[in-house]
Amino acid sequence: MSSIRLDATPEVIDAGGTRRPWSWLVDKYGVSLLCHVLDQEGSYPTRYWRLAKVMETEGPAIIQAFAVEDGAPAIEVPIWNSWPDNSLPMTPWPYAWMQRAMCQGTDGVDGTTGFGLGGGSYYFPPGNGPHTLWCGEVLPSQGITGVGMLSGTNHMGPLRLTWVNEEIPWGVEPDPEPEPGTGPCSPSDMEVIKGTLLNISNTLSIIKVYLSDLAGHLGTEGH
Repeated sequence: MSSIRLDATPEVIDAGGTRRPWSWLVDKYGVSLLCHVLDQEGSYPTRYWRLAKVMETEGPAIIQAFAVEDGAPAIEVPIWNSWPDNSLPMTPWPYAWMQRAMCQGTDGVDGTTGFGLGGGSYYFPPGNGPHTLWCGEVLPSQGITGVGMLSGTNHMGPLRLTWVNEEIPWGVEPDPEPEPGTGPCSPSDMEVIKGTLLNISNTLSIIKVYLSDLAGHLGTEGH
């Protein structure tokens, strides 16, 4: 049985459009990437929702979430947003990151949905934001927690999130069983081959002797 941790880190883009390492986002905002560890047994999943990109935004007080599948916007994909509030609906799905969350499906031509933020979404570092987000229902999903807006800024935060439906990289599949007559030889087959080669070798030795005698005989007649 093999297991895998779905810990591929997202691409990170700051508010100025510059690509940053994931560690930069962690240091600035205190967010964490949530990753499932799966076992390859029973009816295990073959695909998951990977958090592919996180963009820092400034201005609109809204979390924008996108879902992409087969290179195109994915419509009606659930996006979950959880924060400390016992009035939120329960999340019954097996791969949910939190027990309670608000759910909205992606729509429109770009496979997106949005969650408006209020004053409770502000925070001061080294603390972190109150929101945890993930994607999908029956498939596992990477999540991000600690999302919010930095206090004293114009709604600045890692608020533009993109999930992509991808195949789980379980690893190299085992080679298929060879068809009869095409695979490696069994020990019994090897014994037969060795015996045949030995017979051929003995036959060649006998032919060599005959040829040597014939050559001698022809040489005597020549004199």
